[in-house]
Amino acid sequence: MLTMLAALSCGLILIYRLQPDSPAYLTLIPAFMWPAGLTILTLCLFRRTHWRATSMCLASYVLFTVLCVDEWRVIKISKWSSKDISRVDLPNETIRIVSLNCSTSSVSSCEEVLRYKPDIILYQESPSTRLLERVATKLYGKTGCVISTPDCSIVISGKVVSSEANPRLHYTIIKVVLKNGSTVAVVNTRLATPQIDIEFWRPSVWRAHASRRAKQRKQIDEVMKAIESLPSDMPVIVGGDFNVPANDGALDTLSSRLFDSFKQAGFGWGNTATNSWPVHRIDQIWLSRQFVAVRNVAIS
Repeated sequence: MLTMLAALSCGLILIYRLQPDSPAYLTLIPAFMWPAGLTILTLCLFRRTHWRATSMCLASYVLFTVLCVDEWRVIKISKWSSKDISRVDLPNETIRIVSLNCSTSSVSSCEEVLRYKPDIILYQESPSTRLLERVATKLYGKTGCVISTPDCSIVISGKVVSSEANPRLHYTIIKVVLKNGSTVAVVNTRLATPQIDIEFWRPSVWRAHASRRAKQRKQIDEVMKAIESLPSDMPVIVGGDFNVPANDGALDTLSSRLFDSFKQAGFGWGNTATNSWPVHRIDQIWLSRQFVAVRNVAIS
């Protein structure tokens, strides 16, 4: 039995690292739950005569955690907490970015961002244009710009040079001159929503998840195609509601030009899905190599 658990752990390492589409259903299970659950089961099965097999199992779980669990690398001790982020002194050239899924579209949820004084706001499941303009005016006055679509809106301080904001697309992309004079490309995206189904014994459920992963891959490829049309030296910011866990295979092509800012500067528990039980980091901000991430925090 212990040997089978070790083999299962090794198989999960391959699935989480290689991210093939066919077992995508498995990766919806938060990665940290696998070593936790398997460790408890292994300790329940422990016998003194099986200490070698037990050690092999525990070693495989540690290996899985190091290679596949996103959370363990980013829980750091800091002199300030995520609730203090609005009071942190940052260099003048720092760009503050907030990504918020505003599904309720209420005034209060839309204006949650005001206290953090962001330079760029990425709204998914967007509020009305009127509410977005209200936020832009409160934050930036006459320098505020709003690019509004039903799903992926951007509120920003600066001069928008060009924009592609087709409501039928799953992303909005703009080129903007920021207040510091630099020209950057900003992309706000929201990928297809995953199907949540606990009937794991049904082959149709596994096929549906594989199909959804393939669709999300295609959507990311379309985002990258838009980015590749930009000058290679142009700084790029991509953020939004990716609707996939961190390290998901659908995001593979992003890493060819961008990096996950949370892996460089994440602090605390970065998961955002769901609000009540945040077990997946689906809200992410990716940056091109011209940027250095200073701090990335999920705020509840």
